[in-house]
Amino acid sequence: MKISIVIPLYNKEKYIERTLKRVLDQTYQNFEIIIINDGSTDNSVENVNKIKSEKVKLYNQKNSGASNARNNGVKYAKGDFIAFLDADDEWDKSYLERIVNLYKNNPDGVLYASNYYIMENNELSMLNYPKITEKEGELKNYFISGKIYTPIWTSAAVIKKDIFNQLGGFNEKCIICEDVDLWCKVALSGKIYYINEPLAIYHRDNINMLSKNKTASCYYPFLDEYEMLTNLNDIKKKDILEYVRYRKGVAVKYALYNSNAKEARKILRSMGKKRERIKNHYIFFILTFLPYFFIKKILKLTRCNLS
Repeated sequence: MKISIVIPLYNKEKYIERTLKRVLDQTYQNFEIIIINDGSTDNSVENVNKIKSEKVKLYNQKNSGASNARNNGVKYAKGDFIAFLDADDEWDKSYLERIVNLYKNNPDGVLYASNYYIMENNELSMLNYPKITEKEGELKNYFISGKIYTPIWTSAAVIKKDIFNQLGGFNEKCIICEDVDLWCKVALSGKIYYINEPLAIYHRDNINMLSKNKTASCYYPFLDEYEMLTNLNDIKKKDILEYVRYRKGVAVKYALYNSNAKEARKILRSMGKKRERIKNHYIFFILTFLPYFFIKKILKLTRCNLS
């Protein structure tokens, strides 16, 4: 079982060596590493070249975004399975071996993933999903799990290449949260198997994540597609609608945090029917008319989840 590891690289000179060394130290060694340099302007490429391994293949392209880089990386892949890894994230040395064993025990899946740690402000936190699955097994309902927190992180997921291609890959129209769209499609296409143990570290950079150059405008339009699905039973339809409502709520908070009140109002107004509205719908609507410093203070006090 050969795994192609796709790493989009853009200005991660401080981290890429660490990330690559972690991968090369895996207990499972049947893999290749495909790095797509997405127009880096720092010393990222030079640092990649310091790593001497035949497993590492570097391709350069003009800056086109992480989704485009990942999609292009898959085109070069020789493996039947694709593992994605961001250039600053890390894996436990047993990650690939555990994922391979998960597949061998459950070959009917379309996606194999694990829980993960979050590193933020030099603090490591662990997500706890007691209701998702046992130590490992099938993730029964992605849409219910997704309302608790994001169970699948791109750097802790391995997908069958043919499934990835069938689903069209990552949505390149999205600047952020393109992975949310893909995992929704995956969840509707087949079974997801999950290791409820953190085997990866997601290095969350607040500055980049909440950059004012990014708005929530690309965060929710694709969710409307799931609201219009008609080929589902009533229970699954209900779960998806609740998930869409939750994700739109997160989009509102992103927009408010990024001082984009107009975008937040647009999202809130799109939830016309009562069943579509988020919790505290009208309170958030009122917030959109308040000064930014006041909004930010309220969001911090209420510890709004921006994931």
